[in-house]
Amino acid sequence: MIPPDIRLYTWVDAEEVLLRISQQGSLPKWLIWVRAYWDSLTIGIRPGNQAEAKDWLGEVYDPRFRIDSENNMVNGLILLESLPEVEQILPVILEETEEESPVPRLVPSLARPGVLVPHHQSAEFPPSFTSDFPSIVAFHSFKGGVGRTTNALAFAQALIDREYRVLLVDGDMEAPGISWLLERRLPSPPVSFADLLALAHGDQSPSANNTVQLVADRLQSALIDDIYVLPSFRSTDRFSSLEIKPEHLIQGSENPFILTQILADLGKNLGVDVVLVDLRAGLSELSTGLLLDPRVYRIFVTTLSGQSISGTTRLLELLGERAPSTRNTDPLPAIIISQVRDEFQNTEFLLDQEEKLLEAAKSFLGEDLQLVRVITGFADSLQVLPSMWEEVIARLRRSGIVDAVSPLLDLLPTKRSQIIQESLPIIEENLPTLKSQREALRDITRKLVFAETAEAEDFLATIPLRHLASDHRRQVPITVVVGAKGSGKTYTFLQIIRRENWQTFAEDACATQVQVNAFICPILASQNLRPSGVKLVGEVQKKTAKALGFDHPRDIQSIRDHIGDFCQQNLLEGQWRERWLDVIAWGVGLQPQKEGAGRGLTEYLLQKQQRLLIVIDGLEDLFQNFASNETQQIALRALLQGVPEWLGQQPGRPLERRSSRRY
Repeated sequence: MIPPDIRLYTWVDAEEVLLRISQQGSLPKWLIWVRAYWDSLTIGIRPGNQAEAKDWLGEVYDPRFRIDSENNMVNGLILLESLPEVEQILPVILEETEEESPVPRLVPSLARPGVLVPHHQSAEFPPSFTSDFPSIVAFHSFKGGVGRTTNALAFAQALIDREYRVLLVDGDMEAPGISWLLERRLPSPPVSFADLLALAHGDQSPSANNTVQLVADRLQSALIDDIYVLPSFRSTDRFSSLEIKPEHLIQGSENPFILTQILADLGKNLGVDVVLVDLRAGLSELSTGLLLDPRVYRIFVTTLSGQSISGTTRLLELLGERAPSTRNTDPLPAIIISQVRDEFQNTEFLLDQEEKLLEAAKSFLGEDLQLVRVITGFADSLQVLPSMWEEVIARLRRSGIVDAVSPLLDLLPTKRSQIIQESLPIIEENLPTLKSQREALRDITRKLVFAETAEAEDFLATIPLRHLASDHRRQVPITVVVGAKGSGKTYTFLQIIRRENWQTFAEDACATQVQVNAFICPILASQNLRPSGVKLVGEVQKKTAKALGFDHPRDIQSIRDHIGDFCQQNLLEGQWRERWLDVIAWGVGLQPQKEGAGRGLTEYLLQKQQRLLIVIDGLEDLFQNFASNETQQIALRALLQGVPEWLGQQPGRPLERRSSRRY
């Protein structure tokens, strides 16, 4: 008989009746498979069982099954819900076959199987990760708006506080919260989770090794506050156009848990201890690849609302049926009850909700283990998060949520490097006195009052300079620095060229693991530099030209003259871009005054396997009327937009550029 909660509107409902019988293990032995679609319900049976099959169907779909004696191709009919004047039916076809029941391929999915078979095969999960792989932690919530992303960020900070190295992945491809927070801090991410999926989908190497190595290399430029961050998309404008989804990757791979493996390999390549993934909320196929892998540390976030608790308990029951933590090496799930106001702390209501979650998790835990859960309080400051990454992290720490989620770290394996560090003896050093530190600061700042006359070799690594350096540890920057007079552009210009090599500057600006060996060459400089500054610019320019194999670079005054001549020629923006590329090549010493030298410079650098950072300052001296002069506007737009876009598309990016503009 049809279950009372099912109404037979379509073939989907008719299939649901058989699916429930299959889940109970009650399909008859003569039934081999079932395939349902909008036009029919086709059942494979063993020869000679037609009559028995019709009787069984009559019982299963009572009172809506009819024998069809008029159509030789159809054995029966299921009467669907319909209006009296428009009868809806689903034909039933019995197909006799000698084949055996197919063994369904294990695919991590919460969807119903495409073919029903009488005997479910036990899922064979892959072996546990060895100790040299990072832990994979997935944050999930049945309902959106419960603070999943906020708690995931707090968990990442708790990991950093204990000196874990972290890769943070925004796996929410439909509402990428972490990616939005990065828009200002990392406006042009070098690679994204969508890129990883698309690359892996077409990767012919075993376990997508080529993809892992490429993405790991690009992520070296996405290290933010000691966290590697992999956003959903490189641009938040693209989050509505995901061509390759996680389920596509899973369906096209022999390994049903290929996504977990790729993330583990990526984390291992980066040398992190934890790969932390913020998943899409709900029963979404975007998340099932990780949710249904028992090797993943699954952390579920819920509030005390009835909908959120009910959905989370149902989700725990589903995962207990399909992907329980049965092996000793499988991590146990954990629960975060989020946004709990003070009046609900330590109440019977809270205990009742916890009991519901514990009951639902029994299939994971067995009788002897306890559900790990933490409670994070309600904080007004976290209800509307700012768009700045740094401000969000500051609010998280002030709210206490970082400390609240830190007990969840006990689920993870003990960090080996932390044990070693804690076992080392503490060595006391002779620290400078407060007075000596103040005197040293006074001496340095006196030399840095005006950047144009500054002669100090040391410099203060401000937060923007640290970001510039840490974001370009594997690639030389293509960056436009904009600021008012006195904001530090010329100061930065001088500090960069003093070091003659990008790696040296990045390390002095507090970046770590810098792997870029690029010569630095100034092309334009401020006209207000003191003679010592002018001398420094000329010496670095000639030294870089010689290192690249050139003898006669055009000096900066000659380049200023060339730009002045170009301003008299009424050039279009594309022509200006070519002129800028040419003067860059002339300033390095390649084919002085020859048109097309700029394009030849990139080819030359690729051939010689050299990398070059061009540094430009003093644009306000050349374009003093850019606010009203259209020619100067076109020239600046070509330099600040056209040239960076062109350079950014060069294979290998051998030629990079940094320029400053003053408003």
